[in-house]
Amino acid sequence: MKLNKKFFESTFDSTKRMFESKMMKIPHEVIIKFQSKEDYLVAVKENPLIQTQINLGFYKDIEKEYVGFAVVYANDKLELRTIMGLPYAITICDEIAKDVLKPFTSTEIKAYLTHVYLHELTHIFDNKLKETFPDMWQENLSKTNQNVPMANELFAESIPPIVMGEKDISIYKSVEKKLWSKVILRAEQAKRQRRL
Repeated sequence: MKLNKKFFESTFDSTKRMFESKMMKIPHEVIIKFQSKEDYLVAVKENPLIQTQINLGFYKDIEKEYVGFAVVYANDKLELRTIMGLPYAITICDEIAKDVLKPFTSTEIKAYLTHVYLHELTHIFDNKLKETFPDMWQENLSKTNQNVPMANELFAESIPPIVMGEKDISIYKSVEKKLWSKVILRAEQAKRQRRL
């Protein structure tokens, strides 16, 4: 399967249609934009959640081991963009995406990308979705001891299963487990060490 910008964009278009049919009408244009690996990893390393993970030993070499490839930067979801006529944006590092998704089938890639896009769309429209699902938001806040950044991540993970079918969620989870296996293992080791 050829992982090119056209494929990333067409999968995003179909994901937006799914989001609109199950969640909410998208009130303002949302696009994907592409970023170089170098610039993307600079931003990754500046992210406070990732810095915490690095400090806890989840990564030995983040530049080689980080398999995330999508993000919504704070300035790309500001409501001011609507007044200025600018679209909201999800940033994709297609170089990382192509590299980490290479071993998977087209079905696996599509399911994984759809989940990633739904997660990021949730970040863009999180205020509206929190109004729609207040109990889910409160539950995520409770799970994280009121840690809002962590709760936002859990909330963004709560929306894709509502939109996607069970089969595609199962495929997504299988791919996720393979991609993040090293980090998950180190996270579990760090938790065990902290309990000792």
